[in-house]
Amino acid sequence: WLYTASNNVVISEDNTTICIRNASETNNGNYTCVAQNKHGNSTASVQINALFPPGIPRVEQPKMVWKGNTVSFVCSATGNPPPSYTWLHPESDNVNMSHDNRIIQINKARPENAGNYSCEVQNELGKSTVTVQMFVHYSPSTPTIKNKPEKIRTGDTITMQCSADSSPPATYQWLYTASNNVVFSKDNTTVHISNASKTNNGNYTCV
Repeated sequence: WLYTASNNVVISEDNTTICIRNASETNNGNYTCVAQNKHGNSTASVQINALFPPGIPRVEQPKMVWKGNTVSFVCSATGNPPPSYTWLHPESDNVNMSHDNRIIQINKARPENAGNYSCEVQNELGKSTVTVQMFVHYSPSTPTIKNKPEKIRTGDTITMQCSADSSPPATYQWLYTASNNVVFSKDNTTVHISNASKTNNGNYTCV
């Protein structure tokens, strides 16, 4: 017999019989029987095509995505018959699919494109899914300061909070005139002025 060697293939002592135990995709291919004697030889072949469900898909993805980048995710999986592909992803008008659905492309990535992207592969014997996550990185927007006081009287308590949209989340710093009655939250987003006095007058800038 001529065939691709595999541990689950057993040949009878007289070589007339070949037995494949627990067939898998590794057994696919041609099996050729060669009969010969002193007058010559003759051959006959058979094609083995073992069907199997899709394996766990593999997704090629960019290491980092910045706002405005155009990026692609490529999904691939084994299976016989060859599996079909379906992507589950955040809905957006800047997402395109290849004709065979293996490749998903995000054009000029936006923050709303961030999230889970799942590739599902399926054939008549089963299906399998893998999920990857995409983060869209972008620099901080202009900070917004909440609770800015219009008028302050001596003795007032003032709390102002700074926030900015960004990915990854921004760190914060305040520029101000130093004073013992000014306290900041652990993440520096909030400034608290207790028992305000004229020494607290001036600009408070969130960076």
